[in-house]
Amino acid sequence: MGAGAKMVRLPYFLAAFRVHDLSKTSMQSRTVGADEIDLLRIACHGRPLTELEILKQWYRGVAEENLLRWLWGKGIRW
Repeated sequence: MGAGAKMVRLPYFLAAFRVHDLSKTSMQSRTVGADEIDLLRIACHGRPLTELEILKQWYRGVAEENLLRWLWGKGIRW
């Protein structure tokens, strides 16, 4: 972001992992990760985001993922 890197979304799954209550990712996201995420949101948006704003984007991402899975299953890739 700040270093000039260009982020792009790939329409393919490169890897997967399980998320559960005892996983390192889940446990740290509620502690150390939460503070870092808040700082990134402020840096990107200039302010903290509301829970509703976060949920809207999360649902949008889930819908997009489901569409891509369906297209992948039909052999459609772009």
